[in-house]
Amino acid sequence: MRDRDYVRLRFLWIHSLEDLDEPYTIYRSTRVIFGAIASSFLLNAVVRTHLPDSNEEFSNKLINSFYVDNLITGVNTIEEAIELIP
Repeated sequence: MRDRDYVRLRFLWIHSLEDLDEPYTIYRSTRVIFGAIASSFLLNAVVRTHLPDSNEEFSNKLINSFYVDNLITGVNTIEEAIELIP
C-alpha cells in the first residue's frame, strides 16, 4: 500500500468510555482490509497477474470463472477434475 493511502484506513481506539478526556490511539491499517470497496478489484488483479505462470488450461478456466470475488466453475466428471488440476 502506498504511504499516501494509509490515511484512508485509520480508526480510533478509545481506551475508556467512562473518561472520554483520556488520550486515545489512532491506528492505521497497512494492508487492504477485507470488505473494502477495492477488495474485488484487487483479488481479480492478483489472480490475473499470478495465474498465467501456472498451467495454461487451469489458469484460463479459473480466470474466466470469477464473478466479482466468487469462483464459479465445475466439470462433468471426476476424471475431468483430476485432469484440470495441475
